[in-house]
Amino acid sequence: MDKKIKSINDLNRGATSGDDLLDWVSLVVVGIVVTLAYLPALTSGFLSLDDIALVKTFMTSEISLKSLFVGASGDYFRPITILSYFLDVKAGDADPLISHILNVGLHLSNTFLVFVLSRAYLNKVTDSRWPSLAAALIFGLSPLNTESVVWVSGRTDLLCCFFFLLSLNLIIAKNTFPQLLTAGAISICFLCSLLAKESSIALLGIVPFFLWSGQNSGMGSRRFLVLIAMGSALAAYLILRFGIDLSVDNGVAKVVEGGKTKSISMLLYESIVAMGFYFSKLLWPFPLNFAIVSINRPLSAVIAFAGIFSLSCLYLRVAITRLPILIMVMCIIPPIMAIHGKLAWTPYAERYLYLPMVGFAMFAGWAVTQLPKRLASFAVIALLLLAFPTLSRAVIWSNSEVFWRETIEKSPEFPRSYVGYAAELIKLRRYDEAEQNLKRALDMKYETYFVWQNLATIYQERGDHSQYENAMLRAISLSKTPTELYIKLIQNLLWHGTKSENSRKAYQKAANYYLLAYEKDKNFGEGLYNAAKLYLILGDQRKARCYFELFLAHPGDSLYRPAARKMLDKIVTHDNLGGAAI
Repeated sequence: MDKKIKSINDLNRGATSGDDLLDWVSLVVVGIVVTLAYLPALTSGFLSLDDIALVKTFMTSEISLKSLFVGASGDYFRPITILSYFLDVKAGDADPLISHILNVGLHLSNTFLVFVLSRAYLNKVTDSRWPSLAAALIFGLSPLNTESVVWVSGRTDLLCCFFFLLSLNLIIAKNTFPQLLTAGAISICFLCSLLAKESSIALLGIVPFFLWSGQNSGMGSRRFLVLIAMGSALAAYLILRFGIDLSVDNGVAKVVEGGKTKSISMLLYESIVAMGFYFSKLLWPFPLNFAIVSINRPLSAVIAFAGIFSLSCLYLRVAITRLPILIMVMCIIPPIMAIHGKLAWTPYAERYLYLPMVGFAMFAGWAVTQLPKRLASFAVIALLLLAFPTLSRAVIWSNSEVFWRETIEKSPEFPRSYVGYAAELIKLRRYDEAEQNLKRALDMKYETYFVWQNLATIYQERGDHSQYENAMLRAISLSKTPTELYIKLIQNLLWHGTKSENSRKAYQKAANYYLLAYEKDKNFGEGLYNAAKLYLILGDQRKARCYFELFLAHPGDSLYRPAARKMLDKIVTHDNLGGAAI
């Protein structure tokens, strides 16, 4: 008998070892295919939209962990995502390759985690690995995910999903580790997911339903530990974001204010329309579009009702579909809230479906379990074809000029795409086309500082200094941070002014712009110093003395203080001597 038991145990160990090997082989295959599909992304630069502004911010400023993680006054509170941008920009000296490698690496990690989650969850109904392989391939290769992966600014979805999947894997995993240790890990992962992007708040709707869905009868008190862990993570997040008094920040305020302007019936209708649109995108992602401004609202409403009815029936009748359905539906709710709040510059976006895609992929994995074994293997192999539209999309993203031209063709009513296209045309020295696109954006009432800044660049390249100055002044009037624009304007003015016969006028204008820059930004004390120097050159020692004194009285340290003190002493000596030469 002992020998027989030993033999059975050896067979079980051998089977487990063989299963592990096949799982690793599956992961390697998935990793290779997904990497090949996204190879063109590694040659992409920074997109002339949020990416370039992001890089400039982190190249010219420092951040403190306290200011990053405690409190938020802007529209978004995503400290982990911001920290990741800061680190890769600093480490790679703003090399886009570093940023793209990290994005693709995060997507690969998420794909592997989807495989692990599906393998652990679907083994309740099948021992086959085809369903989990199908889920991983759908998630890893769906062209719907290209926006989150190839756009550097889409990393917020990747990081949020990474910690979201870690949380779910820990929740459904067998009790391998002590319960308190597992609960602590769940709490940390959920908190990190929230700090990457608030969309993972959907877990608070997913987990309770799942824990009491009848599939976890052996969990016992562990259910309550999981809920306590998630509750503590949520409490920590709320305190970090809103403070002890839980004061509302701009992002939440915009959602609330946006909702207040609509009737309940309109809120409900728009929510149903958005849900139907996202359902249809999950089922059939084409045509892919970066800027989805308008949709077929009646059709989307019909799809929503059909989807809700079908998923409700499956949820009630087929227990194994409950977790995928919960993930899919609950993760669509945060994007719907964003639509009501009008936080984003485009109401609908493919990147919003990165989290719901986890549920859709797992649901597709379950569907594979319903197929005959031979047909299941064929269906999974056929999923490799998804690599081609994903590869094609990644190629388009790698050429910014082609990308923006395609966006204009698909969404001609979206003004920001004309600005992005113009920025690429400027790089190619196609100034006339660039000017036409910028003026098209202005005609569409899209007047921002970067539209005028790009127009100023065109006028500068043409040598039209008067139009350049006017465009820069308009950009400055629209910018929330005008100091950098003032400095560029002054540099250009002095460069060309010193070469002209009327250099005195250029110096006078430059001094005036330095003072205007200081008026708008009181931290720009160097504006006083530079204005004083220019007045000294102009021979106006009274004004020079006035602004040197104001500069030296300005709080904070500056490298120019010793030079300012020296020049001021000379002016004072000059005045005391009754006007003798300095």
